[in-house]
Amino acid sequence: MPRKGSPPVAVDPERVRKFEEDHNDPPVKDAVQMDWPLAFSSPWNSEAINVLSKGFIEDVLDKASFDFHPSETSLRNIRALVTSKLMRTRRAYNDAEQRDQMDTGEDDDRSSAKSAANRQHMRRLGVRVPVIVQCTS
Repeated sequence: MPRKGSPPVAVDPERVRKFEEDHNDPPVKDAVQMDWPLAFSSPWNSEAINVLSKGFIEDVLDKASFDFHPSETSLRNIRALVTSKLMRTRRAYNDAEQRDQMDTGEDDDRSSAKSAANRQHMRRLGVRVPVIVQCTS
């Protein structure tokens, strides 16, 4: 359990890998963990945000003693709200990770593995990033 004021612990990379490859062991409402180094659009984080958003709708909005306007409580709007709330936490996590790396002088093998996984995900989506090669004449 992280101490008060410290960023939350990221999800185990092996769990993310299994989820991305086989869709096994997805995030669950009562114990959602984010993959903080990656964008919120990554498969794991996207699913985690869905779980948090649906949980909010089930636990809060469905039991509220007053009515909300349907356009305000759509899953899309709740997802946007959850994402905006998580951005500050993600920034704190990534800042703490950078400080730790600078303190220890370690290369982060995990970030290169995450970058490779993110590139693979983008290729699956059909997004290509052009490679620029500098020619020396």
